[in-house]
Amino acid sequence: MPGPHFKIHSPGDQFAFSHPVSETKYTLTVQKLEQQTLSQNRMDSDRWLYPTHFTTMSYTLSPEPDNDISIHDCADNDKPLEVAPATDSFSPEVQTDLACIDIIGGADEPTIILCGNNNQANLHVAYSALHFKPVSDDIEWRIEFNIIRFSKKTFLLI
Repeated sequence: MPGPHFKIHSPGDQFAFSHPVSETKYTLTVQKLEQQTLSQNRMDSDRWLYPTHFTTMSYTLSPEPDNDISIHDCADNDKPLEVAPATDSFSPEVQTDLACIDIIGGADEPTIILCGNNNQANLHVAYSALHFKPVSDDIEWRIEFNIIRFSKKTFLLI
């Protein structure tokens, strides 16, 4: 279930929100905000140029939730650019603009990694979409809630 959107500017910024079902009030506190770049060599393609710039946001949530809250970038990844046409006329070729590479996160799964150390036991990390140029504006993030509407039950079918 989609939740509220928010923008943050720097470490220490906070965003308060409530869970739509339990009505528990949470506070997200940004611990670290960092722009990063993937190496173009990791893509191993002479035909395509892939976006390599993204932002990581390390944050804590208070109180610490179950695994039903995740943070996502509202923007989509930039689409890869074809820099050299296919030279093999028998090689498979995509005929739609839906083809893209998604190195970090995915469309069906939360874009979140749980990690921590002794000082930050409840530290979470969210990754922005991939872009060709570093994002100079604040990223608009959204909170998503993984809500199970029905309890899991097993039924005997005759």
